[in-house]
Amino acid sequence: MNLLVLSSHRGDAAFSLGLAMPQWLASRHRVTVLNVFTRSLHAPYSDADTVHENDRLAYISSIRRKEDEQLLKAIPGLAMVDLNMKDAPIRLHCEGGLVHSMESSAEDTAIPKIRKALAKLAAEPRAFHAVLLPLALGNHVDHRVVRDAGLAYLAESQPGLAYALYENLPASSEDRVEASDGLTPVVYPGKASDAAEWKRRVSQLYASQIEAADAEAIAARAVRLGGERVWGNAAWTAAGL
Repeated sequence: MNLLVLSSHRGDAAFSLGLAMPQWLASRHRVTVLNVFTRSLHAPYSDADTVHENDRLAYISSIRRKEDEQLLKAIPGLAMVDLNMKDAPIRLHCEGGLVHSMESSAEDTAIPKIRKALAKLAAEPRAFHAVLLPLALGNHVDHRVVRDAGLAYLAESQPGLAYALYENLPASSEDRVEASDGLTPVVYPGKASDAAEWKRRVSQLYASQIEAADAEAIAARAVRLGGERVWGNAAWTAAGL
């Protein structure tokens, strides 16, 4: 099957599905990550402060692209597509500290662009058979926009398609998560012999975004849950995913 992972920002797919994606690839599925908001000024643990303000957007976006390139080397067979859209602080002209308290708006220009991208990918010869969307733990407006745009597209254009919501990290360290609408929790242990070490290694590829303590928390959560958890609809579970 062709699986499409919508990653709101670079790193979201790795933090949340770093175990599951290699497992799916090993099972002969094809996995493509669609990076939505790849133009960003957010790289708090990089040396971006040494760069002139006019060059920061290009510099930080480049740093984060290189981190994704490291993930592609770590997970052979994984594919990526970038939408090159601006993240919330740039797109919505807001302070970075407000992104977790803002409501997603139907007027957000990102929504039609995400839906258009999904329609384009659905029309390709290797159209996706299943979609993974962020659950939007932490309520980041970008995660909610991607989730809501994706669900709206599926409801309108492909109502029977398999989909699942993944627990986007490191937004929450809580193990107890509730998802509604009859979704079923599915845990993927991954194919690595030492899942915690693999999860830590993959997370640390994104050193511009997280600290070592964040990578440790992500790895520890995977140990407690026995892997990574998604919440699938009836078509997802029926497909044996």
